[in-house]
Amino acid sequence: FMVNVNDETVSNENYNGNEVTWVLDRGCTDHIVNNDKYFSDCIVLKTPNNVKLGDGRTLQATKIGTVLCNFFVYDKVSTVTIKNVFYVEEMHNNLLSYSKITKNNKIISEANVSRIYNNQNELIGIAKKHNNLYYIKCFLVEKEINANVTIKNKIETENMSLKERWHRTLGHI
Repeated sequence: FMVNVNDETVSNENYNGNEVTWVLDRGCTDHIVNNDKYFSDCIVLKTPNNVKLGDGRTLQATKIGTVLCNFFVYDKVSTVTIKNVFYVEEMHNNLLSYSKITKNNKIISEANVSRIYNNQNELIGIAKKHNNLYYIKCFLVEKEINANVTIKNKIETENMSLKERWHRTLGHI
């Protein structure tokens, strides 16, 4: 988790259609999504990764990438970069690994709420208990502009000579 907490007052009306629900899972060792459209960037794994489920079944993770989320915390937005997220098409829920989150953050659970704090003790997310599972919703950060820039840069880079690529890498026009 990498976090940027914005202090502006917000409403979630602008995020319709981009909502993602996660389950905060203590038994999960990795973050997992069931829709590859959630990625801001990802790579296809050369060899699929086995993901063992609690019921003994094994599924295949075919991609790994980054998901950019906006979590609403009262009247603020926490923009969170979730890295090393596996894509497993057959998963029923999107899972946030409790152990991965608590590597650099802390989670405090009381009654029916789990609060996620970053290492500066800023509240960055709130998960609510329903049927003995903690759910947290986010809204995907718009990536349309970044995607167009990335595609343009990739095309330009592919059409460049090695000499020109080094020239630009060293900061020359």
